Amino acid sequence: MSGSLYDLTMDLASPSQAARRGFSPERSAGIAVPPDPGVARLHFGDPCFATPRHIVDAATAAMSAGYTHYPPSYGDPDLRTAIARRASRRAGRPIESSEVLVTAGSTAAIYCALTAVLDPGDEVLLFDPSYSLYATILNQIGARPVYVGMKEALRPDRDRLERAITDRTRLVIINNPANPTGVVFNEAELRAISEIAVAHDLLVLADEIYDELVFTGAFSSCLALAELSDRLLYINGFSKTYAMTGWRLGYLVARPELLHAAHVIHSNSSAGVNWPTQRAGIAALDGPQEPVAEMIAGYHTRREALLEGLAGTPGLRPVLPEGAFYLYVGFRFNPPIRSAEITKLLLKEGVAVRSGTEYGPAGEGYVRISYSATLDDIRDGAERLQRVFTRLS
Repeated sequence: MSGSLYDLTMDLASPSQAARRGFSPERSAGIAVPPDPGVARLHFGDPCFATPRHIVDAATAAMSAGYTHYPPSYGDPDLRTAIARRASRRAGRPIESSEVLVTAGSTAAIYCALTAVLDPGDEVLLFDPSYSLYATILNQIGARPVYVGMKEALRPDRDRLERAITDRTRLVIINNPANPTGVVFNEAELRAISEIAVAHDLLVLADEIYDELVFTGAFSSCLALAELSDRLLYINGFSKTYAMTGWRLGYLVARPELLHAAHVIHSNSSAGVNWPTQRAGIAALDGPQEPVAEMIAGYHTRREALLEGLAGTPGLRPVLPEGAFYLYVGFRFNPPIRSAEITKLLLKEGVAVRSGTEYGPAGEGYVRISYSATLDDIRDGAERLQRVFTRLS
C-alpha cells in the first residue's frame, strides 16, 4: 500500500516496533476508501445525520464565553457530572463524577484504558468477530489478542470463553451492541461473561458506544451488573448517539484506581479535550432528546431499506441486525472467494463495504455493510451488491 508504514525505508524515518505492530493493512484500507461520487459508501461507521443544532450552538456560545483555555485534565466538572448522571441511570446505582474521565473520543478511552492496565505479553479475550480497533491497540502495546469463537448465531459462547483463559489472561472485551455484527448481547449472556470474569479475576472492558441504537428488545448494560463494579472499564461517547464523530468526545467510567492510571495515559497523550466540545457535550446530555429519536427512526428506515434491497440475493446469509447500524452478511460461492477479495471486487463495481476478516479470523466469508448512509447510497449499493452476488452464484 503506497504511503503505508512499510514503505518507509530511510533510517531516520523508520517507524517504531509499536507503530509497526499497530498497523493493520485491512483496517487502513477499509477506512481510506477515496471519495468518489460514483461509489455507494456503505463502509463507514459515521452517522449520516448532522449534529443537532442546539449542540452546535452550545459550542459556539462556549467559545464566546471564554472557554478557550486549558480545560481540567479529567474533564469539565459539569460534563463529568452530566455523564455520571447518565451512567447512574444505566447502572441503577449512584456513580460519582470522580469515576469519570473525559477523553478525545471513545477511541482514546479504549486506548487509555487498555494501556493503563496491560503489560506486554498479557492476553485479552476478544469475541470473534470484534471491532478491529481493539486488536490493533493490543498489538501496538505488546499485549496479545486472543480470539474466542462464537455460537452459530454469532452470540457469545460461555464454554469457549472459559476454555480460552490461561495464566496470562488479564481482561475480556465486550462490545455491545456489537460492531460488526449488529448483535445485542442480552442480560443472561452478559451475566455469564461476568461470572467468568469474577471467577478468574479478570478485568472487563465494556464498549457500549451504540447503546441507544437498539431495534429489537431491551438493552442491558454492563454498568448494571453489580459484580463487575470493581473490575469494569466502561467506554461510551457522543459520536454515534448524537452524530458527533468529528467532535472527538468520549469517556471512561471506572473505579478511582483504574481511572487514575488511565488519566496518566490520557494526560500524557492529549492533555485534555477542547473545552467548547465539552460544553457541547453537556448540551447533548441535558438538552432535548427528540433529535436522537429522529435519528434512530432514520436508522430503522435505512435498516429496512437495506434488508429489502438485498432480499432474495443468492449466496447471501445476512445476520439480522438488532442494534448499531451494520449488516453483517455471510456469503458462500463455488469456487470460494476470500472476503478481502470480494471487498475489492465490490469497490470496483461501485459499492464500498468492509471485509469480515478485518474483525477477526472468523470473518472469512463475511462482509460488513453500514446502513448509516443516504437512502440513495443504500438503494444503489444494495442493487450493485445483488448484481455482483448473483453473477458470482
